[in-house]
Amino acid sequence: MKKSVFSLISILMCSIAHSQENNGNAVVSVENDYNPIVVQVKKKGFTPTVEENSNVTPLELVFSKRSNPYDSFTSERNVKELLPKQEIQSPGYVRLGYGTTNDADAKLAYRIATGKNGDLRMLASFDGYKSDVEGVAGEWNSRMFRTVLDACYTHTFETAMLSVGGNFTDRVFNYAPIVPSVMSGMETDKQNNIVYDIYANGFARLSAPLSIAFKGGFTHNRRAYSSGLRDAISENHANIGATLRHEIFDSRIREVGTMFSLDLFTYNGTLRDVTRGYGNVFSFEMNPFVGIMAGEWSLRAGANINMRNGNSAFLAVAPDIRVNGNLMDNVALYVTVGGGRSENGFAAMDRATPYWNFVEGAGTQLKPSYRVVDVEAGIRTGYRQLSADVFAGYTYTKDELLQTVAENYVALAQDNTSNLFVGTRIGYDCAGVLDVSLNARYDHSSCDNDYLLMMKPEFTVGVDAEVRPFKDLTIRAGYNFTRYTDAGSNERIDNRNELFAHVGYKVCKNIGLFLHGDNLLDCSYYEYPGIGTRGIRVSAGASVAF
Repeated sequence: MKKSVFSLISILMCSIAHSQENNGNAVVSVENDYNPIVVQVKKKGFTPTVEENSNVTPLELVFSKRSNPYDSFTSERNVKELLPKQEIQSPGYVRLGYGTTNDADAKLAYRIATGKNGDLRMLASFDGYKSDVEGVAGEWNSRMFRTVLDACYTHTFETAMLSVGGNFTDRVFNYAPIVPSVMSGMETDKQNNIVYDIYANGFARLSAPLSIAFKGGFTHNRRAYSSGLRDAISENHANIGATLRHEIFDSRIREVGTMFSLDLFTYNGTLRDVTRGYGNVFSFEMNPFVGIMAGEWSLRAGANINMRNGNSAFLAVAPDIRVNGNLMDNVALYVTVGGGRSENGFAAMDRATPYWNFVEGAGTQLKPSYRVVDVEAGIRTGYRQLSADVFAGYTYTKDELLQTVAENYVALAQDNTSNLFVGTRIGYDCAGVLDVSLNARYDHSSCDNDYLLMMKPEFTVGVDAEVRPFKDLTIRAGYNFTRYTDAGSNERIDNRNELFAHVGYKVCKNIGLFLHGDNLLDCSYYEYPGIGTRGIRVSAGASVAF
């Protein structure tokens, strides 16, 4: 009986949709560094709106400012950087590029509109590099290549939407050479990481005031030839969830609703053995909320409630409160009080560094991170082309996932941390001809073991400018600086100094050329913990829309 119930739950989880591990309240479009298509990130608790008889949106393509395709999701601009003022969105897109450090860049995307309300998007991508890299143990020949296949079909009904899709990612790379006295047992330097997932999500307006958004799916993450491990390790993540939302008209209370999500994480025998002690994890999350409007002020009040088994407390509760409104003309105030628990499975470790690994006989299961307090307040203002945002906040996290530079190259650890921060963002847009943005932030972080804070930023500043001297030419340049936290008696790691530049030129209606440069100051800093940058990198290529 128990086996039948478990099988039924697994089938339901795999048949509905896929979810990222971070929290949110809407389906948002973000741009993936290695994916030129603007993709939807399915977040827990989304409530998308659907217009009646809405047309399928056109394919949007992007080109990242970074030639390193292995960072987490980042917000970049549209493909018009390469094809400025393109009047017609073409269904197909192909891009080929090559760089000085054997940077490969190949993208192929195609969209098929199936009738008035159907939309099929497909992507094939290959990128990466092979180059000498400075590491903790000295210079070594590093390689990191990724292949991505992605497809998603979306159908829009009169008052509903349904998307189904799948993604396959294969990443091949090599670890830095290991000092035998530090670690032994590495049989090969041909490391491999395969991730595939199937998902579906949707939205339906059940009646005039009631709507439901649902999602779920299945993800398999497998790492072969991890340093010191003879057998592959794998994680399976099944998820199902929904958000029920009831709108209320002609009232200050505008909406009430709740989100729920069920997650199941399972691990193979290599991780469940006695020395490693990995156990399967089942968690349930709820987010009841109410939305209130009072003049120009809005309040969303709720709570993040998480229950799970395994190596943590059974129950974790955190507030979910958002207030925003106008103080005066062109000046708005916002306050958020949040928190919650997030899993530190394979996906979280991949976001921290692609080089994470386990050593034979060591490496117990990571605990989930629990943001007990996460408060931020800010003031936003805008006048014509100028906008500005000043903010400050405080976060206290139990068992935060931290990165350190080990004698080898990378180590992941956990500790309770507190972080007090203040920052600003300024933007200027001059009639679409010149865009300038500036952001700066100061963080004061602390924990019981200062050594674990060495990869935590203390001060960051970024300047980004784009100019379009004429309609077929786009020039962009930027500078990013990071000063890291002083890790106690240990030497502070080198600052991150990153200067990049990009030129895009539209040869004709559907053909574009680009020239891109990274780390133009040839500075030495860590791209990942213990993994140095590749020096000056310049790449060039062409794109064709068809």
